[in-house]
Amino acid sequence: MSAAPLNTPHRHHAVAPTKFGQMLQAVQGGYYVLAGLAVALFLDALRAPIVTEDPRPGDWVVRAVALAVAGVGAALLWSGWWRRGTAVPAGVGMWVALFLLAQTAAGMALGMLPTTYLVDAGLEGLFLALWVAVMFNRVGEQIERTEARDAAGRRGEAGATGVIG
Repeated sequence: MSAAPLNTPHRHHAVAPTKFGQMLQAVQGGYYVLAGLAVALFLDALRAPIVTEDPRPGDWVVRAVALAVAGVGAALLWSGWWRRGTAVPAGVGMWVALFLLAQTAAGMALGMLPTTYLVDAGLEGLFLALWVAVMFNRVGEQIERTEARDAAGRRGEAGATGVIG
């Protein structure tokens, strides 16, 4: 149960990234813009080692997802660089990295992506691990603030007698 008074409305705050989180948003966003546009524009060249037929019927889906990744990257880059992390919540980078890591791993496991995509999978894993570290750090800071507030509240209650006079 919350320690806030009953008449205080509950406000849900998006988790704004720390300074490191803002930098991570900008770097991850820049990578997604570059990689997304590269896949959308140069898909055939990137896939050449494993695909012999031109063009494949599902190429439009791959290009659409790549453009979506570039769009998310632009939002992360904008948020981390110019908006100081306020435009995109910190968790977005973590969830996008998890989704793209799973997608890349599945594509390689099914033989749809060449093993050169291991580089991308490694970067996605790095982004995911860094975001998890950022989130754990934020939770630790929140716990410390809550414990300090609770301790201050207990010190304030120690002088009260509870007798209504």
